[in-house]
Amino acid sequence: DGMRLLVNLALESDSNHTQEAALKCLYNLVYKSPPTAKSCSKHGILTGIGRRLNDETLDRKIKIFDLKVVFLVTALAPDTRAEARRCMFAKLVDR
Repeated sequence: DGMRLLVNLALESDSNHTQEAALKCLYNLVYKSPPTAKSCSKHGILTGIGRRLNDETLDRKIKIFDLKVVFLVTALAPDTRAEARRCMFAKLVDR
C-alpha cells in the first residue's frame, strides 16, 4: 500500500533527495490526518529511524526530518511512545 511505499522510500532509498521527499510526505500526511501516525509506526518508521540514529554519513536535512516525524508520530499516537523510546534509547546507550 501507499504508506508502506513511503516508509520504504524514506528509510531505504539510495537517493538523499528521495528520502527527504518521502519524509516530508510522511510528515504532512501525519500532520493532516493523525490516524496515519499509527500506520507509519506499524510499517516500521520508528524502528527504521532508530536504526540510523547514529549514522554519521546521513544528510543533516534527513536527520532533521527524521526527528520531526518521530516527534509528530509520538505526539499524535501516544501508544507509539514506548516503541520510540525503545528504538531511540537503545541506540543512544550503544554510543
